[in-house]
Amino acid sequence: LNTHTVPISFGALQYELRYTDFAKTPDYFVFRNSLVEQGRVDEELVGLPEVPTPQPGQRQFGSWVVGRPLGNGNDNRIFEGINTKDELAALYVVRVLNDRERAAVDQQIRTNRSLTCLANARNDGGRILRLSEVIGGLDDDEIVMVHKPVAKLTLDTFIANHHSGGRNGMSKDGATALRELLMAVKFMHEHKFIYGDLWPGNVGIDLPIRVTLLGVGTASRLERPGDFLPPAPGSRGNVHYLAPECELKQHGTSIDV
Repeated sequence: LNTHTVPISFGALQYELRYTDFAKTPDYFVFRNSLVEQGRVDEELVGLPEVPTPQPGQRQFGSWVVGRPLGNGNDNRIFEGINTKDELAALYVVRVLNDRERAAVDQQIRTNRSLTCLANARNDGGRILRLSEVIGGLDDDEIVMVHKPVAKLTLDTFIANHHSGGRNGMSKDGATALRELLMAVKFMHEHKFIYGDLWPGNVGIDLPIRVTLLGVGTASRLERPGDFLPPAPGSRGNVHYLAPECELKQHGTSIDV
């Protein structure tokens, strides 16, 4: 159960599963741990992290309690998450309904992991979103990708509030954000990745100015610098930001500029 109470239906019958009041007390955790020590649970469960009992009105994935929504990606629901160590993360909750969607999510996870390893090894300056954990398995219809850091706002919000320098043109903060964004894209291109979905909602910004590229799981990797990818109808863009440059013809790193 990743919520305090959940209804389960079997035909016309409906049951309500919920945590008892006992599950909120310290004695519950002592009792649970004693069962583990006695070997009365499956070995696969022994190594699971300590997870608090969900409170009424809360939803949890693993040790992460779901907080305020951070926005919606093309296929994701994105929420702020907090764990028992008071760490913050962005939870990308993805519904998986068929084999095609599962294959797409698996590819996103592989790309995320590759970019996380690359960013850590080659010092990207903290400009690439890191994948820290994946919650869910082959039989789950929801997969949660846990990312860090959590950006306080996105570029569209930043532009609305900080970009104007009046008659002098772009503000100092705006110029710094643009430079940081270009450095993030440059890092990906230097390592043969096309970001491919660059729009204001996919650029996270913190103050003082720090830019993080979000949604990097849909990036594409080139075999060699200067290579082109074939047209990919229906794979890029959204309602407000169409991507004909990806869908109608072969494309390279120039689509990120």
